[in-house]
Amino acid sequence: MGSRERQIHILPKTMSPQEAVCLDPAYFALAAVRDANVRIGTKVAIFGLGAIGLMAVQME
Repeated sequence: MGSRERQIHILPKTMSPQEAVCLDPAYFALAAVRDANVRIGTKVAIFGLGAIGLMAVQME
């Protein structure tokens, strides 16, 4: 399996295009929170409140 094939995901028919477009930035936000080992109650600063930063702010 090539790298491009691993990047293709079949979405559920119940998922709207508006929801699907959020998957990529949400993935990067979650990865950043996970990689930083942020836990509930930890104080952090997020620089850049674009799509990814705003999603990271909302993750618990």
